[in-house]
Amino acid sequence: MKISSLIVVVFISLSSFAQTRLIRSLPYVEVTGESQMTIVPDKIELSIRITERNKKRHPISEIEHALVDTLKSIGINPDEQLVIEDIDGNIHYGVFQPTLNTTKRYKLTLNDVEHVSKVYEKVGKLRVDYISLDKVDHSDLSDYKSKTKVDAIKSAKKKADLMLTEIGQEVKGLLFVEEIGIEHEADSYGYSYRLRSAGAVSRALASDYWEPEYNLNFREIILDYKILARFEIE
Repeated sequence: MKISSLIVVVFISLSSFAQTRLIRSLPYVEVTGESQMTIVPDKIELSIRITERNKKRHPISEIEHALVDTLKSIGINPDEQLVIEDIDGNIHYGVFQPTLNTTKRYKLTLNDVEHVSKVYEKVGKLRVDYISLDKVDHSDLSDYKSKTKVDAIKSAKKKADLMLTEIGQEVKGLLFVEEIGIEHEADSYGYSYRLRSAGAVSRALASDYWEPEYNLNFREIILDYKILARFEIE
């Protein structure tokens, strides 16, 4: 049984080696292909932090209620889209007795860019420490990645056709495709996610109330895909 298994392994290895040599012996043209796609995300995560700075004048419950009411007023459901990520307490030692001031950090999940702008505009006027854009994603991202890959192969095929036409030859078929690593944070499929810079509101409160300035340049998801392809010449 062991001898039979060894024979099968050797046969497969020799077959693979022979196939590789056959491919290398065929006339081919080697080209690169590239495709890029820009996607407007439909899943946006914002981080919002509030701090209890004056327990008597503005307790944390008052700030929290104002946040929830404001979100409801712009069409957001806090019960489904707002969750508490972190709670912290800071003891302030006053003249008479120590006071515990609470800090809460929330994650707000949105589904469109329009609501992001409204949150920055409306919530930014409340007694919040900051609003930051943490993550962008798309529900059909895997489908877009597949399409970007196919488009890169088509780009390589078009380039090969153009080159061979100039010398009176044609492409017969695809022999080999290799994914090329590119800059930025690429995943195992050779894609790269680049998040365009966004103007994010991140200002500490200098007083009980502040009027924010807005310069929101929303981030987009950019998919880059590059391949190296070999096409057999007719």
